[in-house]
Amino acid sequence: MIGKKGLMIIASAVLGVAALIGGAWIVTAPPDNVEPWKEKQCNEYVEELDALNRYKMFWSFVQQRVAFNDCLKRADETGQKP
Repeated sequence: MIGKKGLMIIASAVLGVAALIGGAWIVTAPPDNVEPWKEKQCNEYVEELDALNRYKMFWSFVQQRVAFNDCLKRADETGQKP
């Protein structure tokens, strides 16, 4: 009886974490129709941030995607090609 209850608690915790990670992955998805020059520029920007934040404990894929999306927004606002 106690084993079943403990297993249910662990399973619900794992499902909760998986739902949070999946939700963050979906929410931070970049648009599908990104111009190639913007994508290249923003990928380079994220690579630079990766190098700077390599040893930070909480630099995650979500923050990488948010940085990519921020770069796309800035590129749209300025409208500059490299």
